Amino acid sequence: MAAETGFSIITVHRAYELLESQGICLAKERSGFFVNSAAALPAPSVKEIPAEPLRIIGMSEAVLRYWNQRHAGMFGAFIPDKRLFRRDLLDKLHRSAIRSGSNHSEFGQPPGERKLQFQVAKRAAQRRIFVSPDQVVITRSGTSGLNLCLDLVTSPGDTVLVESPAYFPMLSSLHRRHLRVVEIYSSNVTGIDCGHFRYLVEQSRPSACILTVANRFPTGISYPDVALKELVKIATDFGSKIIENDMFSELSYAGGQRSLKEYDMNDTVIQFSSFANFVAPEYGLGWVIGGKHAEELKAVQFANGLQGVDAAMQKAIADYLDGFSNDRQVRRITKTLQGRMDEGLKLVREHFPEKTRVSAPHGGYMCWVRLPKHISATQLFDRPAVKTASFLPGEMFSVAAGYSNYIAMNFSGEWTAARIRAIADLGGVVRGLVPPAG
Repeated sequence: MAAETGFSIITVHRAYELLESQGICLAKERSGFFVNSAAALPAPSVKEIPAEPLRIIGMSEAVLRYWNQRHAGMFGAFIPDKRLFRRDLLDKLHRSAIRSGSNHSEFGQPPGERKLQFQVAKRAAQRRIFVSPDQVVITRSGTSGLNLCLDLVTSPGDTVLVESPAYFPMLSSLHRRHLRVVEIYSSNVTGIDCGHFRYLVEQSRPSACILTVANRFPTGISYPDVALKELVKIATDFGSKIIENDMFSELSYAGGQRSLKEYDMNDTVIQFSSFANFVAPEYGLGWVIGGKHAEELKAVQFANGLQGVDAAMQKAIADYLDGFSNDRQVRRITKTLQGRMDEGLKLVREHFPEKTRVSAPHGGYMCWVRLPKHISATQLFDRPAVKTASFLPGEMFSVAAGYSNYIAMNFSGEWTAARIRAIADLGGVVRGLVPPAG
């Protein structure tokens, strides 16, 4: 059905569940869904449907190639364009911190430089997240922060609930830890449905739910405020932890992005983030706001040998945030990103087939594109025009290898003549694969 309709496997499965809840079809374990010949019977309860976890399979060689090439072509880069960031002052502070290295060790000890912890807590307070510096753990990167959270709240074989499409580096972290996954579809307009979230948490009792509610990667959308409080309440009611990916929150076009941690009164939410997207990618140290779990996080970090976080870089970032306002740079970056995103969406609509659909990002630099059905993104790899343009194939963002006709595109770069020509060429290739009408 996914192949015939062009929708993802997760979407099709959810549609079958809705049909079952209405009594139109029945689910048979290990067999699939069948038309209910006795449709007059009462519809089975949705709670009777098992939320079957999936084991993450290894990524294909082609997918790994795109993941590892962080600057894979014009639109396949995983990180924002480095030319958006001004590093002169940071580099100067970093050199100064290295020269004064006699005052501190080569590697910072857990949980990090006190001054940098203070700066993280200060920025969190501006978003109504009130924590002490002692509750902030500095990590080598945002992904290291995620891994630290996973090591704290999960064990091999545990179930973890993730959004789909997912932040794909997270899927690799789950795979290496032998965790099982329950996917929940996240709309590229409103995010996940709270009722569906409650059902899956109740049925599968995940150890952790990994959620990105601000400028999601790859759709770029943010969840409405009304959903944030409800999601935290549901996880709290069933004793599941939420690991919140807050790495993209600073890139909101309208500013003032809320978070799940703001509504957390019981330390249900453990939040991780990074300086990569709002200070500079080269200064992409991360952090975790652990609340009452901070001491346990520090112990896990030390036990895993992850205490070696560059102290000079920590000091440079702390001095930069303390002595200069980074907010002006953030406003400039988000304004630039919004303009480039608007131009990119316009070019996609202009050059891609009529049935192409795109997300409407609230922030960030990624756009989620649904190609016409029957077009497989992975089959486009070897075409010359595609090699020039590049993109991230949709299958990277799903445990079940769904979204075969989706692509994610990085629109953070300047719209030069070469980039415009590349997206036009890519659109032309896709148009050529659409079967003629009739």
